[in-house]
Amino acid sequence: MIVLNFKLKFNPFTNQPLSNPNIFAGREQEIFYMIKSLFQTAKGNPKHVFVTGERGIGKSSYAKQIELIATGDRTLIDRIGIDTDRHVFEFISSKHTCTEGNSLEQIVNSLLETLKEKVSRIPKFNVKELDISFEINLGIIKAGINPKGQIEQVPSELINAFVSVLKQLSDKVMYVSEGLVLIIDELDKVVNTANFGSFFKALTERLIDKNVMNVSIVLVGINGTMQKLTEQHESVRRIFHEIEIPILNMEERKLIVTNALNEVKATVDIEVLNEIAHISGGFPAPIHLLGESIYDCDTDNHLDINDFRIGLDKVIRYIKKSELKDKLKGAGSGRYQQILRIMASYPQENVPLSHISQELGVDHPRQYSTNIRKLLDNDFIEKVELGIYKLKDKLLRTYILNVAMLEDDDEMGYDEDSDTNIIH
Repeated sequence: MIVLNFKLKFNPFTNQPLSNPNIFAGREQEIFYMIKSLFQTAKGNPKHVFVTGERGIGKSSYAKQIELIATGDRTLIDRIGIDTDRHVFEFISSKHTCTEGNSLEQIVNSLLETLKEKVSRIPKFNVKELDISFEINLGIIKAGINPKGQIEQVPSELINAFVSVLKQLSDKVMYVSEGLVLIIDELDKVVNTANFGSFFKALTERLIDKNVMNVSIVLVGINGTMQKLTEQHESVRRIFHEIEIPILNMEERKLIVTNALNEVKATVDIEVLNEIAHISGGFPAPIHLLGESIYDCDTDNHLDINDFRIGLDKVIRYIKKSELKDKLKGAGSGRYQQILRIMASYPQENVPLSHISQELGVDHPRQYSTNIRKLLDNDFIEKVELGIYKLKDKLLRTYILNVAMLEDDDEMGYDEDSDTNIIH
């Protein structure tokens, strides 16, 4: 039973890209490399970076921290203990988050519009007096998503106009800024609609040709995006250093919770930290989701195991129930559901195929190999070692055990993909 707490209080956990560096944890090596890239760019040796990783691993939060560092925030620099010889970064940043249908021209104009707004905040600078046009209009903006298979080509006029604005801006604010940092997030959403590989290759070369040496480009996208860029132009991997955001280790997962609770002077039992760290699977989003729910349920500013149980129950039965139910249905019917429920019910996290075979009543795993392969391809399960698998989403496992298997459910159905449909 959910206990309602009607007292208003600030909740330090968030479902948005993390903007508070005091809560951010882990990724120290990745932060250090990006700081080195910014330092080189500030000294006239421009470095460009591609940030990659699994969906939900925290790429956007990492990019936000880099943006904070680039514009003068030293919180993470000091906490990690990076010796910058007292250097404080003073870049002007601009970020665009891609949505499906964005054209190259729309992305460029979005970056320029943000730069215009940032420059207008600089004391003693009048944007109108800069005599720079911050809008590029070549009449090539695409309405909606490009037809499947069609890739928007890179007009040289767009690159020339973009570089021209960046050069003028760089020259005119060089006395109050070290340079420009351009961040393009969720590039995977548009990478197939335009020749971004050729665009970034030509853009970085043109910047050097025009002696614009203080601009750093940061691209962000899921695993596989860099490969697509490389297929569009083989030089992209040479130009952009790839930083892969790793899974959080157990201590880093716990640190996110304690850092967040420190913001509201709350405490937490180690048992609760261990449970949150385990269920998160090393992804920051579930940590914040659980932390937010548990803290909302707490009434004494100390999170104990009872708060955890109430908060977790709230997540799987109310907050995420619809999403988890849809995800479970998305695995397929029939044998897919059976396999997932068998794996969720197994007392250990790692489940041997021999156990699944026994529960299904079949002689050999090859009789449901198609099901296993599709569950792997769709990220429902992952292979631990030969003959051993585990559910990838621990929240989904909790949902199956505590909600799905207890509800009256007639959705198991007939499974067209099951190998046993042919055998039996």
